[in-house]
Amino acid sequence: MARLGFALALGLSLGAQGQTLNDQGPPKHRVVHKNTLAARLNPLGLVYDGRFVYRLRLYQSESKVFRDNFLGLGLAPGAAPAFGKIGLYAEAQPMNILGFWAIYEYMQYFRTLDLLQS
Repeated sequence: MARLGFALALGLSLGAQGQTLNDQGPPKHRVVHKNTLAARLNPLGLVYDGRFVYRLRLYQSESKVFRDNFLGLGLAPGAAPAFGKIGLYAEAQPMNILGFWAIYEYMQYFRTLDLLQS
């Protein structure tokens, strides 16, 4: 049964073209949503960490190393049972193998699960 589930998942994922570049550069303007949703054991709960980013391509290049370059600016929300946060997110990637990012966040603790900021 596990093999059937794996084969089905693999077969469905082969047709996904999503945001693959297919030998072409990314568009000049794009909006990207990246997220992480995870379950925690201690303290118990779900954690969401997201990024909503507008990206502007810096220059056009046919080289695979320099093709996906951009400046990005966006929001970084996050939530868990013990806290909520929102922030500004900036990123720069002058080439595929070199990227920088920075985030400035405001975080509020809910005083649940006996967690307090010290």
